[in-house]
Amino acid sequence: MANKANANTFFVDTASSNAVAESFIAEKDILLQGVIYTGEASHAHVDLADLAYSNGENKAGDKKMHLHGVADSMQHIDLSDSPIRFPNGIWISACVGCEITLIIKRKG
Repeated sequence: MANKANANTFFVDTASSNAVAESFIAEKDILLQGVIYTGEASHAHVDLADLAYSNGENKAGDKKMHLHGVADSMQHIDLSDSPIRFPNGIWISACVGCEITLIIKRKG
């Protein structure tokens, strides 16, 4: 499968790539309200960053979050009381041995 936005979720199983527009979210003021993390291996992790734009390309901006869970388990991280703001969009810097679903709130 590949990264896919759908309504208020963004399913992630690969790192973002400038060549694949669906691998990141290029929208202003995204709020991350929760994460459902499923680790498949002990080295599994994902890094979330703000989206940056430079020299005509989208890329990773400031790092926002590093998630590392327990192998063969699912975790829900509820951020609804203090959502994390991504002012330029969401870029997945790394996604190794896991799948995540980001629960997001779009501006407007």
